[in-house]
Amino acid sequence: MIFASAVLAAAACLPAAGTADELSRSVYDREEVGRGFVLDATAMHVERVAPGAVRYHLRDASGATHVETKDFPRGHPRVSPGDRLVAKGAIELGPHTHLAYARCTNIAVVAHGPAPEPVRTTCAAINAGEVDFQLVTFEAVVRALVADQIDTRFNYLILGGDGATIPLSLTRKYSRRLFGDASPVGAKIAVTGLCDAAPLTDRRQFGRLVRLAGENAATVVEPPASDPFDVPELGAFRRLQPAQVAALGRHRIAGTVLAVKRRSTLIVRSCDGGIHDVQLAGGPPPAAGARIAAVGFPVSNMYRINLARAVWRSEPGGTQTPEESVVATPREILCNEEGERRIDARFHGRAVRMSGIVRGLRYAGEETAFRMECDGHLVEVDASGCPAALDGLDTGCRVEASGVCALETEIWSPDTVFPSISGFTLVLRTPSDVRVAARPPWWTPARLLVAVGVMFAAVVAVLVWNFLLRRVSERRGRELASEQVARVESDLKVIERTRLAVELHDALSQTLAGVSFAIDAAARLVPSDPEGASRRLASASRTLDSCRRELKNCLWDLRSNALEERDMDTAIRRTLAPYAPDDALSVRFNIPRERFTDASAHAILCIIRELALNALRHGGATHIRIAGSIDGGMLHFSVRDDGNGFDAASAPGVKEGHFGLLGIRERVDSFGGTFAIDSSPGRGCKATVSLKVPEDAKPGGATA
Repeated sequence: MIFASAVLAAAACLPAAGTADELSRSVYDREEVGRGFVLDATAMHVERVAPGAVRYHLRDASGATHVETKDFPRGHPRVSPGDRLVAKGAIELGPHTHLAYARCTNIAVVAHGPAPEPVRTTCAAINAGEVDFQLVTFEAVVRALVADQIDTRFNYLILGGDGATIPLSLTRKYSRRLFGDASPVGAKIAVTGLCDAAPLTDRRQFGRLVRLAGENAATVVEPPASDPFDVPELGAFRRLQPAQVAALGRHRIAGTVLAVKRRSTLIVRSCDGGIHDVQLAGGPPPAAGARIAAVGFPVSNMYRINLARAVWRSEPGGTQTPEESVVATPREILCNEEGERRIDARFHGRAVRMSGIVRGLRYAGEETAFRMECDGHLVEVDASGCPAALDGLDTGCRVEASGVCALETEIWSPDTVFPSISGFTLVLRTPSDVRVAARPPWWTPARLLVAVGVMFAAVVAVLVWNFLLRRVSERRGRELASEQVARVESDLKVIERTRLAVELHDALSQTLAGVSFAIDAAARLVPSDPEGASRRLASASRTLDSCRRELKNCLWDLRSNALEERDMDTAIRRTLAPYAPDDALSVRFNIPRERFTDASAHAILCIIRELALNALRHGGATHIRIAGSIDGGMLHFSVRDDGNGFDAASAPGVKEGHFGLLGIRERVDSFGGTFAIDSSPGRGCKATVSLKVPEDAKPGGATA
């Protein structure tokens, strides 16, 4: 995004393109995106490239270019070749190709005129870029017809002439109309088309391409020869450069097939004794030893002239007997006497015999081969011409193989001035070219690996069986343990409920008895001391309120599952849930529940509940913080609030009917602990409790 913004800002500073030549140099350049153009030019050709998109090919005195309208904001004007028009727009990025193109947003016809004549040119001039974006006409010879694998609606004619080749794009329907079902190779055609310097297609590195400019823009001047073999003989051409060889038209050689490599390349000895590689355009190859004539396009690899895209036919003379092979080693072909790598190109096409050990077999479609270790080198042996040669062949066999040595050489191109030789392939001619000298022993490394693999699989199976048995036994053990735990929990619940019943009896019944005595005393004081009777009744009322709260807490304890929680944080929050919202609590009691017995956990929860209720009801607190930790053999926890606070020394007690703090102290004393309150009016309250815990409890948790 930053890069695009910078490019747009830079392009906005550039002056608008005003000529066709200037605009043609700006398109396809991403650095020009955002640059505007205003062009006064003549229309050479108009084509609709997509629904709602029109491409205008324009020419002025400086040169030629093209602009395109996509999502045109207004209707397209009627434009014909020869019209003079003014086109305005800017360089934009294509949404699919991400290449820069000239998008026209305003176009106006200012004059009408005759359609311009196309520029007469040649293949060489097109390749040299002399007629980019121009409407051109030229004649050329068809060298090949190639189907487009990206857009199956199109074909490409490879046209040659004047020492250069160019592709011509046309639909398959148009190709069939020109040539029918016959091969167009060798036909001479006249073309009127548009030379595109860098087409906006998926083939972004296509280079210059010619596209037909209309329905009748290509005509056949000379059809292919009725006899495709009626072409000149392939000579030595020793005075020609490789580029000149590549520009030659079709030529013919006649000779004997020495071998067939990868079912697509023939190694042929011509009648004059030369060795040539003939790359077939398709179809089945001839057999080794056959006399043939082949026609194709000459190419060079700097060692010899070969034929590409060739067709062949049988010639009189019958099948020749393969020549006798000579013993050779890879070292002789690839190295000099000092062991340095040096290719002896004279071995290409010679029949040689080598011995070695088979190191691998390969079957890929119609290509059949094996690798042979010989003289410390891995030699590729091609048996695609005689697959039966591999029958009964196994890795590890010691074999003697005879065949034709074929050097693996690159074809010359402008970027490969000296084509390299990557090695050589031994190409078999007949099934008898392979003789097995010795077979590998039965106990081969591969079979040893298989045996080890079987044993390993058996061991793994035993281990898996043991693992599954252990899993079954562990699951059954867990089920039994769960049943025992359930029984223990049931017993503990009975014990706890019994303990709560005793507590209700010992605490509530005695308190209620005291309330009864207070009411009786008040009744006796009514005639003589009404104020004393009122005080006794008020005390009895407060005591009853305390009993009611205690009874409510006990009933909650019976219904609550707080003691069954796994951690004390959750147990505390569940205990206080009926009295305080969760966001009013901060709990850091990071001590596992299993560190406490049910009795001690119940006591802790009751103490915390009583302290929290006091803070909420009497102190008006809005937030309560509860924290606990274990230090040595003592549990320390605190309850702190932000309420009104009070004077601990003058706090109301039992006489006033307040039993909360007394109950807390009694619970703490029963566990041998201590209880302290730090509070004053207006500063909230902090209550701290310390209780003994088992000696094996580990330190942890938050500090109070």
